[in-house]
Amino acid sequence: MRKHRLLTIALILGLSILMIFSSSVLAEKGSSKEESMEGMANSDEMSQIFKHYFAIRELLSQDKIEDVGHHAQEMSTKIDGLIKALESIKVSSSNLKTDDIENARKGFASLSQSMLSYLKQFGYSGEAYSFYCPMAKQSWLQQNEQTGNPYYGSKMYKCGDMTGMVVNGKYMEKSAGKSLMDMGSGK
Repeated sequence: MRKHRLLTIALILGLSILMIFSSSVLAEKGSSKEESMEGMANSDEMSQIFKHYFAIRELLSQDKIEDVGHHAQEMSTKIDGLIKALESIKVSSSNLKTDDIENARKGFASLSQSMLSYLKQFGYSGEAYSFYCPMAKQSWLQQNEQTGNPYYGSKMYKCGDMTGMVVNGKYMEKSAGKSLMDMGSGK
């Protein structure tokens, strides 16, 4: 019974920390708490976390303990992955506090890597396209299909190639011979 109580407390504490951490990270980016929670709740990762939470609730409602630990461990693993991804974004974004455009661009490269990694792992419910600049040897994300190079600005604004996009909430790499129209239509 004590083990059960400890697992329940750990589970509640873990979910609370995740929600507080994700809310503060997203709020720093200008989102309201409600918007950040809605975005988190819509992610596949959060769906998996809730799936295990609901399984635990079901087991406990039936006075069963056998698989509670398994579901709690699965939740913990999913939460750890999400926290690591968000922590990487947080650290990278803190490096952009500068008045020097070249340093800001270097910091943006790190932030873009973190954001692209998050996008590939967890998806995104909005519109996003990834680009790569061969001159800067860096990638970035943007909300439209027209190249807007952040690494060279007005010097080489159109330098870069689209490398992927979000389709139905999932990131898809642009493969050789496959147009973005084909990617968007699911062909």
